[in-house]
Amino acid sequence: MNAIERAVLLVGGGFILAFRVYFLGRCWNLPLNHGQGFFLGIEVPPGFYSGPGMRWMKRYHSALLSESLVEWVALAAIVAAWGLSWMPAWAGGIAVLFIATQRGFIAWARRSLGGSPPTMPAVAVSLEARGMLDHVFWPLEALVAAALALGWLLLVTGGETSVRWQNPALLTYVVFGLLAGRVLIARSHLLLPSERTEDYHRWSEEYRRHLLQLLDSIRWLIAAILFAVCALQFWPPAQSIPSVRVIVVGILLALWLSWSGWLIHEIRRLSAIGHGLRPAGIWRPFQPRGRGSRVGWAWMIVFVAGLLMLLSFFGC
Repeated sequence: MNAIERAVLLVGGGFILAFRVYFLGRCWNLPLNHGQGFFLGIEVPPGFYSGPGMRWMKRYHSALLSESLVEWVALAAIVAAWGLSWMPAWAGGIAVLFIATQRGFIAWARRSLGGSPPTMPAVAVSLEARGMLDHVFWPLEALVAAALALGWLLLVTGGETSVRWQNPALLTYVVFGLLAGRVLIARSHLLLPSERTEDYHRWSEEYRRHLLQLLDSIRWLIAAILFAVCALQFWPPAQSIPSVRVIVVGILLALWLSWSGWLIHEIRRLSAIGHGLRPAGIWRPFQPRGRGSRVGWAWMIVFVAGLLMLLSFFGC
């Protein structure tokens, strides 16, 4: 691994760790997002947080801290065993671990607490027609495809036989895997409560738009990083003119900082839009588990399985 790759991985990993600390703080009081009458989407009786709610909050905090500790220990073990080159795999793994931890704890809490019967028994259906290519921003797709193609062209024609193929392969796989995920999100439909339907519809559409933009930005950042690393390693001007390397690394850092700031702003904006709305757990039982849910889970399983296969192939 050359100095440029090492610097990019160190700085990128540092920003990921900093954002995880910030996100840990944002999630610390997540059960209280909808007020004292709810715990993670479960309607609870008055005085809940003066009794059993205190124990449940401690369990939730313990789960958050335990999951974070696993991430840090895994990072130390990965770097000690395989070096910095496996940090992209660790970054993807902590996202999967975080989602699994959150969903698992919510499922356990709902099964244990039960909650009172849903108070919104009627639903309205969101019937917007969406095709497979809806919400696709073609200029961005062209940029992503061009960055990937140029990066691989530089790798193949670079003339070196000691190229480490694991990171380019993993990053390219993630770019295409997330494209399939964004298609599923664009085509998804929601059942909406009959009370304040317009407010719930606005929140669901804003949340959908946020997820699509998030996936697009991650795919673009990955493609840009892959191209930049390949260019710095194999492009003659980048090797002969030191200022070119400084400029490219500076651009990458600026993109990363801008993305982090945008994501923090979006988290706060969505929280403000959803303030005062009933949590999804109150009316979700009336949503049938149809084909969309099964396809979503199938995509997640295939995506993670593909990552594990690639890691195994490259000797993890």
